[in-house]
Amino acid sequence: MKTAYILVLPASLPVPVFEGFENYSTLDNIEQWEVVNSGGNNKWELTNTVGLASSNSARLMNSNQPIGTIDELVSAPVDLSGINGSMTLSFRYAYKRKSSQDDDFLRVYVTSDCGDNWAVRKTLHGGQITTATQASAYVPAADNEWTTVHMTNITNTYWSENFRYKFQFEAGGGNNIYLDNINIYAGAPSDNLIVGISENEGVDGLAVYPNPADEELNVRFAVNNAQTTMVHVQDLSGKILQTYAIQANVGSNLMMINTQELASGMYFLSIESGGFQQTVQFTVK
Repeated sequence: MKTAYILVLPASLPVPVFEGFENYSTLDNIEQWEVVNSGGNNKWELTNTVGLASSNSARLMNSNQPIGTIDELVSAPVDLSGINGSMTLSFRYAYKRKSSQDDDFLRVYVTSDCGDNWAVRKTLHGGQITTATQASAYVPAADNEWTTVHMTNITNTYWSENFRYKFQFEAGGGNNIYLDNINIYAGAPSDNLIVGISENEGVDGLAVYPNPADEELNVRFAVNNAQTTMVHVQDLSGKILQTYAIQANVGSNLMMINTQELASGMYFLSIESGGFQQTVQFTVK
């Protein structure tokens, strides 16, 4: 008699989705991620020592993996059924080769049926991932070692309430790889992290610069009607660190926020008006 196993998936996440790996102590046996390690070697794991403008990321210690080993990091379901027009899946990775001869593969797969059928939508390998080399085990030392990938080829065929995506890495003699700041959102690619939906037509065009900020952050936004607008600065846990009440005028508005009291790292800035909220990410040097 054979035993059947049923994988029970969590409820689909609403868009936008942001994953910075800050809220976990492990990637094993959690509903947000499935770690597939068929070879029994090193696997995708959480590291709390390095990330993009943070201390956490997903890591695969690939520097000593047997060639041909395949490891996967599989997402929980995401509800894309409400997408209209276009959507983007963005992610950031840090990686170095051991030499110019190795040939690791990083692939991104998507599915519209919870994982019954997968289709590859991004493939990077060898020098396409990076041309930088390091013979010793790689650990990112600076934020400029991270590369951003924007995927816009996830067409409406996949816009279902059972959408999932996965990162597959095939060892080819190269070095360690790290993933961070995965972002799924409606619309065109954005280098700002999209972590909130703006449903209020009176607030538009939220932008922050310079990003990363040094001593001051400029916040620009537009409103169609004069209104009181609340601006919040939050840490990655969602704790509000600073709050400003702005009497916004019709049209474009510009405010400056002093960032000297903020420690180096990543933060969220959100604007609230009329019960709706729009949020972007910024970094303090």
